[in-house]
Amino acid sequence: MGVLLVLGLLVAASQPSEPVDPESDPVIAADEQPIIVSGERDGGKEGERTVVVGSRIARRPVLEAGAIASNTPVAAFSTTSGVAPLSVENRVFKRKVSQCRSDDPAIGKEAACLLFDAETALQRNDSTAAISLYRFLNASGEFSAAERLVAAEKLFSLGQTTADPGLREEALLRMLATTAMPAEQAQSARRSLATLALQRGNTPLAIARLREVVAQDVSDAQSFSNLAILLRQQDLEGASDSMMQAIRIKQARGEPIPAGWADFVHTGR
Repeated sequence: MGVLLVLGLLVAASQPSEPVDPESDPVIAADEQPIIVSGERDGGKEGERTVVVGSRIARRPVLEAGAIASNTPVAAFSTTSGVAPLSVENRVFKRKVSQCRSDDPAIGKEAACLLFDAETALQRNDSTAAISLYRFLNASGEFSAAERLVAAEKLFSLGQTTADPGLREEALLRMLATTAMPAEQAQSARRSLATLALQRGNTPLAIARLREVVAQDVSDAQSFSNLAILLRQQDLEGASDSMMQAIRIKQARGEPIPAGWADFVHTGR
């Protein structure tokens, strides 16, 4: 399943246009195998319970077009790339089970307990408690990068379920902060963060995030093109240079140049 970047919608009739190719979801490909967590409470008086944490990310697109309405504040995010490590100070708490284990060897006992409690909270429709637990697991230095990434992925999945783009944006930032994402998925996450910034009307942040995208992958023609369009819209220097780079990438690959890209270069600075 791919994700269609909303940045493609930037292109007006008078500007270069090209359908944006679907790309890999930044987290769908993380691990398609379900994580199964088991736990016992009160010394086993209630017996062992098993919850399937599920595929690390639900099979849905990262971004969906439409109005943005979020209950999750994003003011604490970086005003530049937005990928600085996030604080653990999120009014989080830990709730213990007495015995926990995961079928994933990368998930330790304490992390398994938190995941178990979070899934149990979701089963009783307590998303607030689940979010707090995921945030703690992700932000606490006592857990491994792999464990913190799983928590961020679950936070992202919950953001999808609740149609909360702010929570999805927070989760993507947290994923990147773990530095545990495979390079291709991390790059897709950065593109999605640029799109989310644009959706909520923060063009300077979208530009900053796109600059990071192209810095990480100098062969990303579409991102160079999208960056050019935003720079031109903001009357900033570098728009033509960015579009020329997109054109050079296409030419080097022997791919057709989208209609309007050359016109974009010739009609502006």
